[in-house]
Amino acid sequence: MTRRNASATCSTRTAPTGVTHQSADSLFRQLGSITRGWCQYFRHGSSSTAYNHLQNYMWWRVWRWFGKKHPKTSKRRIIRRYYNGWKPEFNGVRLYEPTRMTIKRYRYRGIRIPTPWTTPELAH
Repeated sequence: MTRRNASATCSTRTAPTGVTHQSADSLFRQLGSITRGWCQYFRHGSSSTAYNHLQNYMWWRVWRWFGKKHPKTSKRRIIRRYYNGWKPEFNGVRLYEPTRMTIKRYRYRGIRIPTPWTTPELAH
């Protein structure tokens, strides 16, 4: 696991997933704000595999949370209630998907880097 993935999984671990009395949509909002900020920070590097890893980690984390929240409910019933096409959703709030973040490489860089070949002295 790279340092980038470790920091993301550590930050999602700090979300109160051990608290089962909160609703699923509030948990999705908390996890979404944490991971959205992390993805915004790392979007300029080559981080698509990190996004896949983080999405997989969050999916399983939420799945375990549902199991703790409803210990006597069958898996099929949990899927019917909280999943829309294998994507966790409740009350119109969907769990944030890091893989949908667009990766923009090296933004605002090209012209602003001074090089000796673009200076006006050599243009003569």
